[in-house]
Amino acid sequence: MAAYRSAYRLFPGSHVPTLYIGMQYIRTNALNLAESNLKLSQAVCSTDPVLYNELGVICYKCNDFQNAIQYFAHSIKISPKDDELLLSSWEPSYYNLGHCFKKIG
Repeated sequence: MAAYRSAYRLFPGSHVPTLYIGMQYIRTNALNLAESNLKLSQAVCSTDPVLYNELGVICYKCNDFQNAIQYFAHSIKISPKDDELLLSSWEPSYYNLGHCFKKIG
């Protein structure tokens, strides 16, 4: 977390440090802090599919499956599909989307 906070100070125009701070808060189940950091990241860059996947994860953990589905679907929609190196940006969203559909039947 200290490294991400340092990166936030060193690169004020980047959305990546707050994105990763939010991801770390999700891992520790501090969902309110995670959401606030992800919203900060979204204010800087609203076209990152990883961001929407992580917002979907927060909704999923809060049992808000309908909003989670919307976030995961949006993540898939804006993910580039033509570059295999970017596979990591959309594969988790498909996986998480499947789990949401499984939960709602």
